[in-house]
Amino acid sequence: MSVKEKFLDYVSYDTQSDSSSTTMPSTMKQKLLAQHLADEMVAMGIEDAHMDEWGYVYGTIPANCEKKNVVGFIAHMDTAEEVSGANVKARVIENYDGEDIVLNKELGIVTDVENFPILKKFKGKTLIVTDGTTLLGADDKAGVAEIMQAAEDIIKNNLPHGEIHIAFTPDEEIGAGPNKFDVKGFGCDFAYTLDGGELGGLDYENFNGTSADVDVLTHECGHAFEGYVAERDPHVPADLECPGMESAEIHSMAMEFLTAPWHHLLFGKDTDKYALLHAEDSFLFLAYGCAVDEFQHIMYQNPDLTPDQRNQTWLELEHKYRPWIDFDNLPFYGRGAGWQRQLHIYECPFYYIDYCLSTMAALQFFLLSLTDHKDAWQRYLRLVRRAGTASYTELLETAGLKVPFEEGSIKGIAQQMTDWLEAHQV
Repeated sequence: MSVKEKFLDYVSYDTQSDSSSTTMPSTMKQKLLAQHLADEMVAMGIEDAHMDEWGYVYGTIPANCEKKNVVGFIAHMDTAEEVSGANVKARVIENYDGEDIVLNKELGIVTDVENFPILKKFKGKTLIVTDGTTLLGADDKAGVAEIMQAAEDIIKNNLPHGEIHIAFTPDEEIGAGPNKFDVKGFGCDFAYTLDGGELGGLDYENFNGTSADVDVLTHECGHAFEGYVAERDPHVPADLECPGMESAEIHSMAMEFLTAPWHHLLFGKDTDKYALLHAEDSFLFLAYGCAVDEFQHIMYQNPDLTPDQRNQTWLELEHKYRPWIDFDNLPFYGRGAGWQRQLHIYECPFYYIDYCLSTMAALQFFLLSLTDHKDAWQRYLRLVRRAGTASYTELLETAGLKVPFEEGSIKGIAQQMTDWLEAHQV
């Protein structure tokens, strides 16, 4: 079968997961596809392919050349619980014309270019769609099909390769995919997850045993917690579950500080060092965030600046906001090109100042938690529960925080941070 035929076969299996379930996998129907994949892998020559008791599928393609790094490929089999994945009626559109796609004429379901302008990028391509009444399941059965096709091609054509490990997981959509994953048994030096993204794109990121791991984990946990609370509150309209952009980072940046009572489990004897580093970085970020924001204003007000003039502007802002940094011996940063590494400037213009606004709230949660963590957490919960139904200032008032637009508030918070940092040098 071709990769397209494999995909059409896999989407015929209903693998919807269920967050209310207490079993692993959360739905036994996921095991039907899992066993099907294991059997198909054995048939193509992956002798050790099998499904374990939890519904995970594993298999190995032994190396056929000199020893190389062991590389793994992973995709998940389940589909989201919000929309049915049963009785999928897939339809192949050859040489797509770039116009609106009528998914279901009888029900009036149309995917239109006006609301989905990205469709224009796929003119002339082959698309696979549903009838609009179910999920297609491309997330992530497309990844499953790609891995299966690649494995088949490698084996059939005896392409030179090191040892390759394959894994297909259940329950990713409900956040339980890693729960029973056999990391030790998978035994890879490097592994890649095939799950969406731009055609030809590659995201290279991983946990690497530094404090940044904890920053990312707690930050994203804050975002997830806000969404979890809002989605389950019947009084919060669906379109207001997420706060506005000026407030969206409060929940994440505050969570970084509010998880402090458990940081010792990760840092041990270095917990105090991390607390100092994190507080310093968060405080000093305000200067960098303001530099990014002012840079964008200058760029939009002066669109004809040359590349060298843009770099010079950035250097001047660096000296203005962060005069303690010396870039002279670093060619890239020394010529003022450092702004290029800030992806938000390209993808989310003027969003960076919102990080500064959220930092002002997060720092206050930090300061409050130093004297009464329980009170700080209750204030945070009150803020979270308002979801997107309140403005930035209203959210801060809900939590009893100072609004940074008020005279003297920033100076007062900055002084408290300075006092704490000076008292906790290690």
